[in-house]
Amino acid sequence: MRSFSGFLRRSFTTANPEFIISNFARDIQSALFNAMAEADIPGGQIQSKYIATKIIERVKQTLPALLKGAVGKDLDPEMAAYFEEFKEDGGQTGWGFVKDVGTIAAEIEAEVNEKNKAQKAREWMMKNSIDVVENVNDAFENSIRLAAYMEARKAGTSREKAAELAKNITVNFNRSGELGAVANAWYMFFNASVQGTVRLARSLGTLKDVRKPNGELESWHKRLNAAQKMAFGLSLTTGMLTAINLAMSDEDEDGVLFYNKIPDYEKERNLIIMYDGKNYLKIPLPYGFNVFANMGSAMAEVAGGQRDMTDAGMFLLNSAFSSFSPVSFGQSKDAAKYLAKGATPTIFKPLVDIAVNESYFGSSVYKEQFPVGAPKPEAEMSFRAPEGVRKFFQWMNEATGGSEFVPGKADFNPDKFWYGFEYYIGGAGQFVTRTLGTGRDTYEMIKEGEKVPMKANDFPFLRKLYGEFSKYYDSDVYVENANLVSQLYKERKEADNKNDKRYRGIMKLESARKKTEKQIKRLRELRKEARDIKNYVERQNRIYELYEKERSLLMQFNKQFEQLRGQN
Repeated sequence: MRSFSGFLRRSFTTANPEFIISNFARDIQSALFNAMAEADIPGGQIQSKYIATKIIERVKQTLPALLKGAVGKDLDPEMAAYFEEFKEDGGQTGWGFVKDVGTIAAEIEAEVNEKNKAQKAREWMMKNSIDVVENVNDAFENSIRLAAYMEARKAGTSREKAAELAKNITVNFNRSGELGAVANAWYMFFNASVQGTVRLARSLGTLKDVRKPNGELESWHKRLNAAQKMAFGLSLTTGMLTAINLAMSDEDEDGVLFYNKIPDYEKERNLIIMYDGKNYLKIPLPYGFNVFANMGSAMAEVAGGQRDMTDAGMFLLNSAFSSFSPVSFGQSKDAAKYLAKGATPTIFKPLVDIAVNESYFGSSVYKEQFPVGAPKPEAEMSFRAPEGVRKFFQWMNEATGGSEFVPGKADFNPDKFWYGFEYYIGGAGQFVTRTLGTGRDTYEMIKEGEKVPMKANDFPFLRKLYGEFSKYYDSDVYVENANLVSQLYKERKEADNKNDKRYRGIMKLESARKKTEKQIKRLRELRKEARDIKNYVERQNRIYELYEKERSLLMQFNKQFEQLRGQN
């Protein structure tokens, strides 16, 4: 269990190039909060009014220096001296143990000679590229800690105290209780979450020691430390920003704001900034402190009529669980599924997600059969898996006696496989598959001279800072609405009072549902035919066009549902 969790933790963090962006953004904000708290609270690790500002400014020097060190270049004498002290005193930390620069340099020297330098260099890069990524990640991780160490030392703090500040300026991954290793084996990031909560509690749970002339403590609001004031300020700022986002957002065809189609998991973890009516920028927020940002967002959304109080409460509760619970629960509207996903050990999570047909983010893992009509083979139901994977499962179905209309003995939904595969290869694997897919699209565009439909999420790195509304929102809402309509329609048949307000609009909606599903079935048949188009650009454009037509149909039904059921 520990080996698997260790592999997955490494893949999602240090071995993943994209982790640099989100981790550094969160760390530098956490460092700002925590340094200001340490300067204010009694017994703080450093008593310097401007320490937070100085640390942020110092990062502009430590980060480039450590990045140079990560690729084998020497640090300047002063930086090198502080860095050696920093390591000797225990200020350095990281997500895992990686090779040091000296070891990597020695391996290069041993492998490379003048005769076959280029070939050996290529072989070494293929073998050690992950080590390079991990060292770059390590440079970003420790640049803030080294900056804290240097500023503390320059302020006259002892080496031991400076190292303590550096180690704990963000999450101290190397601290652990007796059962930490066991818990980490079963639940990925368990210990990191515990230590993050401890760090947050110290910054936000301790008041300043401010006293009246007679020696009595001042009232609590006069004893708030700088981090506590910033947390309250963050709520106010995000509340105002959310009001601006709602005002800037355009409406989609169904009358729903594009802002409301941003998934809650994005809102929980990022500061959202709508830069036009449809798309948004996002800045990763530090875990723990993001709860205060979410409070402001939830209040603004309730005030703007975009959430009810119950939904806002669930949003904040889930945000708190995600930030403070050492066990990851994910997103779900069903309490039983929510608890089941949270209790499941890391290694089994995708299996549970597939079993309940709900991804970590709350969307469907795979499409289910239409409630009416003949069921289709599972191999024909894919919407998530790449084309190559989908064709393999279709071939397997046909090879065991099936066809596009009849299931064979080996008939499986490709999306179930792909969902599990993506999970188990982790962030680094997903980075590679996404890069290859984007590379292919770019190559085909250049070759054919025509545009291929691409989204921000297709581009590595860019997707961490740029967002678009969820492509699953409309289909998830449709499934929920259509199922309710079908259930109420059947119930009404047996009801004595068929004019009960409970059945308001159900007859029209049932007729609309059947019509919509018939149209969707035809669009999916056309999409299947489009996959046989030989020209790559033409094929991708046709599939995208049909997907958009299907989404438009779903939105039309959802809009009619809201109008007839009186929920607007």
